Amino acid sequence: MRIRMQTYGPSVSARDLARGAGIRRLLREGSRFRSRASDWIVNWGSSQLLHPNANYLNHPAAVADAADKLRTFEILGRTSVPHPEWTRDRTTAMRWMVEGHRVIHRTMSRGSRGRGCTAYSRDGTAWTQPAEDLGSGGFYVKVFGDVRE
Repeated sequence: MRIRMQTYGPSVSARDLARGAGIRRLLREGSRFRSRASDWIVNWGSSQLLHPNANYLNHPAAVADAADKLRTFEILGRTSVPHPEWTRDRTTAMRWMVEGHRVIHRTMSRGSRGRGCTAYSRDGTAWTQPAEDLGSGGFYVKVFGDVRE
């Protein structure tokens, strides 16, 4: 049995984990590694199945599901895992704001670091835009609790 690490790209945390665990990282391109059924791949955030013969810890299909926020919400909706309310319906999002909730409008399902997100509230206070500016398309998530900038 061989254990290797597959990464999504350059990563200091992946390097540190591989060193700490004493395992080798795989090259994404030009690798001479040929996987076997007894091999284990520690997947550090890659959604590409590069070694179909090997066993994966953190399977690339699961990474792809987690990276797509809309797909994640759909999967969570079919399970008993608690998650925020969300909708694709702009009217529902507007109703949430009338009820006093803040709403995040997300236009990119795979964005990170807030890209593709805009926050809205009924009156556009604090870190939010006013409800009348609410865009369409994408999906909306009801915000709970005290969210700060």
